[in-house]
Amino acid sequence: MTPFEQRAQAILRRVQPGMVIAEIGVFHGQLSECLLNAGLTVHMIDNWLPGSEHPERYKATGDYHTKLTADAVKNAEQDTRRRAHAFPGRAWIHKMDSIDASKLVEDKSLDMVFLDADHSKAGVKEDIHYWRPKVIPGGWIGGHDYGDERFGVTEAVIESFPPWYEIESDINLTWFVKI
Repeated sequence: MTPFEQRAQAILRRVQPGMVIAEIGVFHGQLSECLLNAGLTVHMIDNWLPGSEHPERYKATGDYHTKLTADAVKNAEQDTRRRAHAFPGRAWIHKMDSIDASKLVEDKSLDMVFLDADHSKAGVKEDIHYWRPKVIPGGWIGGHDYGDERFGVTEAVIESFPPWYEIESDINLTWFVKI
């Protein structure tokens, strides 16, 4: 099972076909494709920036995405568009910054938001702040790289939710909180 299939499996334990999710940070679109194949509607959000154009806070994490060339990210975007093409009406690509994209989404309109973009502590906290209101009551917010000490994901998640929220961890470093 690929890492993308593992992440999809963790997500699909919490949502069902026909539901609508937003994936923030899709890169080549492999996870989105798994979710689309399972019958979800997916808003695929990525800015596809070359590494040099990422914020300094994100570059400081050392994430390999922050070192990619313009050609590499263009290739990733093309892969995503090719994958999405097979799912008209259920695959929505938004080439834009996460925060800008969140402002276009109605509050309480998504069944899940999955965060896998800026892995800095400040970036994850910002994404949680802007995307959490978009999730319906009983829906989920989650993401990737929870427990990976190279990044600020774990600290950001713990600090973003009061202690009465349960942070569920799952396979392939995924995390989820029920709203």
